Amino acid sequence: MSPDSEPVLKRGDGVPLSLFGQLDAVIASWRLDRRLQSFRADVRKLDNMAASQFVREMTFSREPAEFLAGYIEGEMCASLDEMSAYEFLDQLASAGGAGGERGSAQWYLAEGTGPLAQHLADGLGKALVLNSFVTKIESHGEGVTASATTGVYRARHLIVTVPPQLYERIGLMPLLPDARRRVITGYKLGSVIKTVLVFEVPWWRDLGASGRVLSAGSLFNAAVDSSPANGSAGILVLFSTAASAHRLGSIPEEAERIAKAVDWLNTLSGGAVPKLLAARSINWNADPHSLGGYASRRGIGSWGLAPDLFSPVNRVHFAGSETATEWRSFMEGALQSAERAADEILAELALGNT
Repeated sequence: MSPDSEPVLKRGDGVPLSLFGQLDAVIASWRLDRRLQSFRADVRKLDNMAASQFVREMTFSREPAEFLAGYIEGEMCASLDEMSAYEFLDQLASAGGAGGERGSAQWYLAEGTGPLAQHLADGLGKALVLNSFVTKIESHGEGVTASATTGVYRARHLIVTVPPQLYERIGLMPLLPDARRRVITGYKLGSVIKTVLVFEVPWWRDLGASGRVLSAGSLFNAAVDSSPANGSAGILVLFSTAASAHRLGSIPEEAERIAKAVDWLNTLSGGAVPKLLAARSINWNADPHSLGGYASRRGIGSWGLAPDLFSPVNRVHFAGSETATEWRSFMEGALQSAERAADEILAELALGNT
């Protein structure tokens, strides 16, 4: 789809493809499910093949290949040209296959993650140190030292939870073996801009619209209705990921991005968008504490170079969604990785490695 193409308007649950294209997409989905059962036995080939080539080989014609590529890039927040087929398949397998990936859309925290984070913070009390930027991590045999802007912290074990693209910034890279440093240096950043629009009421429902949009190729390639159940406001969350995020990110002013979002909605609704009550448009790639979102990706050829990328090194353990083996790139993956890192430390303590 051309970057300047208009959103595809449709009704019902079918994909916006011709009859032949729909059949091709169904066959590609079947072939992909079959490939997921055996892909780990073919690491070398798949790790050196771009995911874009892999998707093209799954289809017979250009139309469904472009549609599937646009959808997948939107979900993974990165170009399929920059990740390997193995990276794509590993991501998909970690979420339970294509069905799990699609089904994940139904699980959405309408209240946002702020209350959840605050609840966890309240339980930690003074043990939680905020606004303290780590600049160096050192291993000294019997423990680990983290130097930060608020002081020097020592521990027997350390769990690093920031995404891989920040390892250099926190002074971790010298502790890693050479192969791992090369892989981390070549990490591909996910691209996300999230735009939240607040209206007095969910006006789109009066038009018979669901508030859910998939528009590969547009400045805003997806949207979801996040309105509270009591109908006290109408909230639309617009997502710009991968190529869409790069295009929208070329507009530095937040107010101008919000104006573009309203224009886009007017295109969809025939000019029915009412006055905004509030709005924000947050560029995750401009945040120095993330540099991208929702997750970063291994570059082509890196699985063969460092398959053990996140195994413990000198009492340093790794967590965060990028390190997960289940639901990688999702919040659930971050939780799984935290449990795994804690289990690693408990196992070392049980062996007397205190």
